Amino acid sequence: MDEAEYKVGRQVKHGVDWIVGDGTANLFVECKTKRLRHDAKITVEGEVLEAQLNILAEAIVQLYKNIRDAVDGKTNWTPNQLPIYPLVVTLEEWYLFSPLTTAYVHRQVKTLLERSCIDPRVADDMPYTVASIDEIELVGQIFDRTGLGTFFARKTEPAHSHTMLAGFAWTCFEEHMRDIKRILFSADWERFLPDTAEGWIRNLRGPTASLV
Repeated sequence: MDEAEYKVGRQVKHGVDWIVGDGTANLFVECKTKRLRHDAKITVEGEVLEAQLNILAEAIVQLYKNIRDAVDGKTNWTPNQLPIYPLVVTLEEWYLFSPLTTAYVHRQVKTLLERSCIDPRVADDMPYTVASIDEIELVGQIFDRTGLGTFFARKTEPAHSHTMLAGFAWTCFEEHMRDIKRILFSADWERFLPDTAEGWIRNLRGPTASLV
């Protein structure tokens, strides 16, 4: 469902972008168009990278704030007893597979949660996931086969916390990933980029994929 505006006192809030449920879990989705700056992509540490990661941490904390409002019954979403998984979707890949970057973001998230009067332990009890729209376009096709609960329960385990979403899916749900028949909007990609679409889509889908 697409969350509608709601009020807390006199303040108008917009809530999360999407809430997806399938009877096994609730996926709260926040979409961000912020791109990782080029100079931050080519460094593994320093103020430039930290400044960009701080922006991502703020987006994650905003998602937790929206979830708190939803759980407290302040939105038009009806709370249930199913687990909640926060998901921040970015316009491009932020490459948060390094233990250093994931640890930095996690520390910042907890710091910002505490400043917002939210128990920072929520980041451990209700772990968040960050993924690019490209990964969601690919991996989202197997959610109906695995169930949101099964998929994100494994993705948020400590062993997979710094693994990129697509890589995790190929590792833990390879049989489902190999069954994917087509990439979403592949016909459009073929029409706009006929010379490169087939190779690009094959790379997204894995070594044995074919464009159909």
